[in-house]
Amino acid sequence: MDNSKSAGPCRTLSTLIKYKHNHFITGVLFISGVMLGCTTDVPMSEENLGVEQADAPLEGSPSVPTVQGNTDVPTFALAPSWPAPIVSDQSHGPDLTRNAMSIAVDPRDHVWILQTPTREERDDELAEISETPRIFEFDSAGNFVRGWGGPNTSSSWMEEPDSVLPYPSGTPAEHGMFIDHQNNIWVTGNGHVALKFSLDGELLLQIGTLGTTSGSNDTQLLGNSCELTIDPTTNEVYIADGYINRRVIVFDALSGDYKRHWGAYGNRPIDFRLLDNGLYADSTELHDPEGPVQQQFLAVHCVRVSRDGLVYVCDRQRNRVQVFQRDGTFVTEVSIAAGTPAELGFPAGIGSVNFGSASTIGFSADAEQEFLYVGDNMNAKIWIFRRLTLELLSSLNTKSQANHYLSVDSAGNIYNSGLQKFMLQGIR
Repeated sequence: MDNSKSAGPCRTLSTLIKYKHNHFITGVLFISGVMLGCTTDVPMSEENLGVEQADAPLEGSPSVPTVQGNTDVPTFALAPSWPAPIVSDQSHGPDLTRNAMSIAVDPRDHVWILQTPTREERDDELAEISETPRIFEFDSAGNFVRGWGGPNTSSSWMEEPDSVLPYPSGTPAEHGMFIDHQNNIWVTGNGHVALKFSLDGELLLQIGTLGTTSGSNDTQLLGNSCELTIDPTTNEVYIADGYINRRVIVFDALSGDYKRHWGAYGNRPIDFRLLDNGLYADSTELHDPEGPVQQQFLAVHCVRVSRDGLVYVCDRQRNRVQVFQRDGTFVTEVSIAAGTPAELGFPAGIGSVNFGSASTIGFSADAEQEFLYVGDNMNAKIWIFRRLTLELLSSLNTKSQANHYLSVDSAGNIYNSGLQKFMLQGIR
């Protein structure tokens, strides 16, 4: 299935999206056609794993493309008071001063976040002093509703990594989440499992075996998977199995039966060679923008399926998004801020880690999903593309380290894991 030379699909696109209320708010100040968000630094838990995080490149630097003014582009305003403050009598609420690991919107437009506990909270759990939820629900107005999740919810909950291991082997237990069309909550992360829960936290399905992995071509086990998504047309779960393994793998979302898997360009994935300390042994596997096109994924960090059946995959440390058909046939790809420093482990050991650009994606809320949003954690951007042509149109500025994951509600508003809400204003 090596189709690396294939061209992407292209068709005439409408220039105006008919959103939920068929009208748009006016009277908001825009700069260069884009509403700009704030840029306050907030540390990101995954990028704080005992290594030095490089500074985000500045606008206009070689790694950050300059976006010219375009028309027929969605514009957004930052919601200043989302989410609402947690009231003092709401125990087990999230820490709104910290980023979430992941964020997802359910069919009711309730927003859910996945947040890792602090070291002190983990220690209290081990000492049976207190329990800390990992999954938190907010209603459509941004009010906290409830929290649950963690080892006390399921004995198969993802494992806390060995603190001695560096990134990527030592990534947090809680990493990615998705809420499907039937209001089931899916989570995945370190520990090599993907778990499906009801809204109330009842475990419905487990994919993979806790603590066990067996390479990128095993059809039953995962390898430190990052994120997942559900295709409601086929009721299949697509898993970005991408920190230790390097593939997309698909299972039946009801039975958990294996369906198929593939690597970059539809190739059969080839496993990394790992050192005993969890780092990658071969430096040629690292991202080299001046070298030949890499035929394997480096970090499969996100996956989404559009309504027309295209599968979008974030190859984060290669600064690219690849597009496939449902069967894994390669269609096309797009570079995301191509000059962004991107590494994944080091042959020599500890060093500065640069996480690349293509961290997360979402689609606009119109029926045709005309726009593709790519969250860039290192450059503090959400890049806006025309989805079918992959033409870069515009960008949003976000907080630093805020775009580990993002999600879009039915009104077209964007939420990121930095707990920011960007409200759709219209098409300008």
